[in-house]
Amino acid sequence: MNFAILPFDLDGQHHWWTDLMSSVQHEEGLCVIQCLPIAQKQYYAHHNFPCVIIAKATFDESGDDRTLIGITSPAEFSMGRINKLCKSVGLPDGVTFTYINEQKSQMIINVPLYLQKASTQYKTLRQGLMDEGITEVVLLGGYPSPLITTLSK
Repeated sequence: MNFAILPFDLDGQHHWWTDLMSSVQHEEGLCVIQCLPIAQKQYYAHHNFPCVIIAKATFDESGDDRTLIGITSPAEFSMGRINKLCKSVGLPDGVTFTYINEQKSQMIINVPLYLQKASTQYKTLRQGLMDEGITEVVLLGGYPSPLITTLSK
């Protein structure tokens, strides 16, 4: 299997997320299958992994997963509004957000749950986002969490 390791864009400089969002078809194309580095769960948050692994593969359920969803809006939107919508569809606590462009019109939602296109929660969330004016909702893949290693002190 071929794969690529790409930087997780925390500074708005790596615009590959936009290209991935416009071309990914989760069941057929590239998707995120892992995040790096591997660390204990309490240290494994969206701001603690500098890279993601993408491949032409599917993201399979492990029993303790996180799903990445990319969204695009014609205008800036708030994390609070999106968080309220996530809670209204029954997503668990721990949803995190990362803006991926300077205009704050694209965001990655990191959900502490395995979601796929056919799942009721994803469909309901997607429809709710579209009803809020979000123009694009893309299932980017995800990763098993936690990946446990012992961190040296």
